[in-house]
Amino acid sequence: MKAIYAYLVMIIFATPVLGLEIKQVDGLLKNLPETYIEKGACPFECCRYRIWKVEKDANIYDEPHGTKIVGKIKKGEAVEGLTGEVESRPILVTVTADHVDNNGNRFIKGDKFYLLTYCGEGFFKAWFDGKLFKMDAVGVKNSFEYYSSNPFWAEASQREKHVWWKKIKTRQDIIGWTKEDVFSNQDACG
Repeated sequence: MKAIYAYLVMIIFATPVLGLEIKQVDGLLKNLPETYIEKGACPFECCRYRIWKVEKDANIYDEPHGTKIVGKIKKGEAVEGLTGEVESRPILVTVTADHVDNNGNRFIKGDKFYLLTYCGEGFFKAWFDGKLFKMDAVGVKNSFEYYSSNPFWAEASQREKHVWWKKIKTRQDIIGWTKEDVFSNQDACG
């Protein structure tokens, strides 16, 4: 009987506790940054870099967070959206109920991971244990205004916020950056 008991104790303590299981790793990032920068990102559904219309005057700068003004854009002008960078602070998420999302990622109550940046349609790029992955955040309380719905299976420590730096080219061939939300025709869905 002692042998059976010892065997069972060994099996119980030798069996790993299964936690967050990522279906597809999209990249590796050893350490969680204070600010995550997604280069080339367009931060909402149907977002497109193409010809945009300027709806309000703004300055354009030599680089994101730059102080050197390289040009000005005026209401009514057309500019070409070239690329962008979305900056966000990682948001801690705690899993409150076991769940498998639409990407096949498996979350176990008690797991913790971080949302990095919004991808559109309720999906986020997330970070866990040095791995980047895309996940469906529908049902994550406080994650995003439009997609936080009952039943909740996890809770974010705060809502997603970001700064979107847009690299544009004017009709005068001036290339610069702005974080101002002064453009229309960014949404290919309407």
